[in-house]
Amino acid sequence: MKIITEMFLRDELKGKIPEVYYVPDQKILSPAAKEYLSQNKIKVVYKDKEEVPREEVHGKIEPRKTYEDYETGAVYTEKPEAMTQIIDNTLVYKNHPRIVFRGKMDSLQAFIIATQAEIYSKDSLSSLLNDLDEVLSVSRSILRAEVLEEVMPDIEILGLTAHEVRERSHHPENFFHIKPMTLPHYKMGLIYVRLNQIRTMVREAEVLAVEAIDMKREPWGAHIVLTLNRLSSVMHIMMCMYLANKYSK
Repeated sequence: MKIITEMFLRDELKGKIPEVYYVPDQKILSPAAKEYLSQNKIKVVYKDKEEVPREEVHGKIEPRKTYEDYETGAVYTEKPEAMTQIIDNTLVYKNHPRIVFRGKMDSLQAFIIATQAEIYSKDSLSSLLNDLDEVLSVSRSILRAEVLEEVMPDIEILGLTAHEVRERSHHPENFFHIKPMTLPHYKMGLIYVRLNQIRTMVREAEVLAVEAIDMKREPWGAHIVLTLNRLSSVMHIMMCMYLANKYSK
């Protein structure tokens, strides 16, 4: 029977602190490994001692699909109505911060599309619609990265590098002849108001991401927050471009 040492455990976890550590069949933990897991409050489950429900499928007895509680490690044979999948078959309650974040991203995407439809029906400003398409695409990439727990690549938005976004957002007078911190007003028009609403929704999503993702345990989280921060700056740039008639027909 193979022994799992503390050194092996540290290398396997790579600094992450999971809720549960599953000890594979025919393996045991060394005393030091047990102490390491205990100190980090990681629940230990021995797979060879788990009772896995089974059911008959096409005349064969097979393991029944199970769900695991993300917070407690509890196992369910059926998904409770109040819970939803956070990743794979791992469940959380529907008010979990990451699910709330996903809801905000869903609302953001819906509002972007509604704004596009509104613009298209009245003004058909193709260049603005194309830029909103790119914002929509980036927001979908953010949501995908969170759901799959993947690190987002460093991407350009509207063809602008991170430095170019910062310069245009912080110094719009140099690029668009627009005064910095120009406050929205209803007389600036409905499209400008909608662009500002998208900007604020991106900001709200950024705050929710910070609240929902443990940056120490989830290295992919920092890239999501960084991209959201850049996206809100891009929305400010688009607002300035609109006021400067850069989107005119």
